[in-house]
Amino acid sequence: MCSLKRERVRILYYVPCLTMGGVERKVRDLAIALPRDRFDPVVFWSCHWGPLGDNLLDAGIPVNQVPFNRPQQLSDMVSAIRELQPHIFHSFSYRRDDCDVRAALDAAVPTILTYRADVRFWDDARALQKWETFRNQGTHRITVCSEAVAEVVRNIERVPDAKIRVIHNGVRLPSEEPPGPRSGVREELGIAPGAPLIGYVGNYRPEKGHETLLRAFRQVLKVFPSARLVCCGLNESGVKRRLQALADEFCLDGRVSLLDLQMDVDRIYRGLDVYVQPSDTEGYSNALLEGMSYGKPVVATRTGGNAEALCHGETGLLVPPGNPARMSAAIVALLGDAALAAKLGQAARDRVRDCFQFQNMLNGYTDLYEEELAKQ
Repeated sequence: MCSLKRERVRILYYVPCLTMGGVERKVRDLAIALPRDRFDPVVFWSCHWGPLGDNLLDAGIPVNQVPFNRPQQLSDMVSAIRELQPHIFHSFSYRRDDCDVRAALDAAVPTILTYRADVRFWDDARALQKWETFRNQGTHRITVCSEAVAEVVRNIERVPDAKIRVIHNGVRLPSEEPPGPRSGVREELGIAPGAPLIGYVGNYRPEKGHETLLRAFRQVLKVFPSARLVCCGLNESGVKRRLQALADEFCLDGRVSLLDLQMDVDRIYRGLDVYVQPSDTEGYSNALLEGMSYGKPVVATRTGGNAEALCHGETGLLVPPGNPARMSAAIVALLGDAALAAKLGQAARDRVRDCFQFQNMLNGYTDLYEEELAKQ
């Protein structure tokens, strides 16, 4: 049995990329925030370096590239893991294979954990895959970010409840007042102080619902012609170019700003009048929690874990995914009723404060780690 008093517990995290995505940010934040008197975090990655890797190095976290994306190099993976001798291997892989678990098993890691963050938007057939069976059999516990994801893991992957641990995402609550004078997104984009500003923080991917938001915004302009829309995120698979073409087709030039990835999203959130989460599918959105944490009135699609974060009519408004008419109606309702918007925004912030702060999530993971270590 591992003694927490005699040695720090080495947690080996694996995530394919270190670019700016929700899963990647979670690994960064967990690794940096783990109490160093109890835990010794190390991060492996395989595919793409990004700013999160720099964040980890700046925090003194060892980061190593290991070829988990090349099944033919299994022996190299095993050697890299054995060299570290971790007490726990926690894979946050979203690759559709079993290389991570296979390598950890061959390296004889005492505890293997894997993470699920989506409701299988990539699997139209909703069918168990062969590689999933091996991963699940070799995994001691599976962490999921929402009850919605847990239901999918239970019903499709056929994992027993005892093996699943739900740990909701958490965010740090921002200050209610900006930390000193500085330029915000409105000043940067030349948006008039009285113009309604709608926003979305999310990487440009097909399932993220940007097209639905553009179509909804087109309808919002019929009621609020001075409204503006700002989005930001990583451009994946040419999605941003197609969205810009759609905005041009709708004659939205000058009204829609499709920004690239922004490292400082604080200035984006603070400038908004309404935050919209238009995803077609979602496991549990960090950006949704962030919008709520800033006290913004929120419109979100009723998909995945969104309804676990946001209570319709109490902390925001939920609409069906892929429905521009319902989305635009909800946005118009908030823009047209300042009292309702303020009420929902404050309730949203309160809900994040009470239920979804980062420390709650961190405690959930450290409790699980210690629970599993007690079995070693």
